[in-house]
Amino acid sequence: MKDISSLTTKVPRVYRVNGHGVTPSAGPFAPFSAESYLIMCPEPVLVDCGARLTYDEMKGNLRLLGLSISDIRYVIGTHYHPDHVGNTALIRRESQAEFALHESDVPFLGRGFPSLNIKEDLDASADIVDLKLTDGQVLRIGDVTFEIVPMPGHTPGSCTILAAVDGYRMAFVGDTVHGVYFLDRSRDAYADLETWADSLERLLSFDFDLMFEGHVFPIHILGNILDTEEEERQNMFGWLMNQMESRRRGIENPKEIIRQQWLMTRRKIVIVPEYWITQLAERLGFGG
Repeated sequence: MKDISSLTTKVPRVYRVNGHGVTPSAGPFAPFSAESYLIMCPEPVLVDCGARLTYDEMKGNLRLLGLSISDIRYVIGTHYHPDHVGNTALIRRESQAEFALHESDVPFLGRGFPSLNIKEDLDASADIVDLKLTDGQVLRIGDVTFEIVPMPGHTPGSCTILAAVDGYRMAFVGDTVHGVYFLDRSRDAYADLETWADSLERLLSFDFDLMFEGHVFPIHILGNILDTEEEERQNMFGWLMNQMESRRRGIENPKEIIRQQWLMTRRKIVIVPEYWITQLAERLGFGG
């Protein structure tokens, strides 16, 4: 039985309502719906809102927190991809929520993932965007300040959202840090590694206490897991899940992770697309 503790993060007023472990429809590693973070303000805010396949599960998570969709006042998207903002139109049908997205991503709404030939109808046009965000824009919602920091590379309008809640300085990075694995430059021509590296370098210059990622994939430590013995695979899988559990609650001192990604993008190294990881889990017998 799911309870509120499964939604908590290291910040008392910040909860996860979508993603790894809380919306099972997204799969064991949640590659098909991004992490969504609820910030409890007098006017509740969602940073990203996940994909449509998880909408009902997300509503259930909100109910655990004593909220309904109609209570959501703002949805701030880190970028236009449907695993991050696919629920926007549904939320707007049940609430007065305003949708904020960086102006550089607005023209791409509804395109889905060119590299996967996946499209998702967002009822998408510029009309769905209430607030077209600009570089450095600051939103003050209740007692929480949200600063929009442009981080192009994954998409033209990808951004990191810096927020201060109850003394915690947080960076909601979307796919800025790990989205490099989900990149097919032959088809996603606007996803540019050099621009991405510049963005990561800029992110390193900001001061924050916790980093909340758009996905919590076990990227760097997969290795040759397919060649290991069954017992070792079981142990490795448990360890991966523990790592992901820690990361989804907010990474402390994340600069080393960002530096690794910066180095890889500078060297134009792209290793494994994120959606392969679910296929890997299925091959290991852990699919779901």
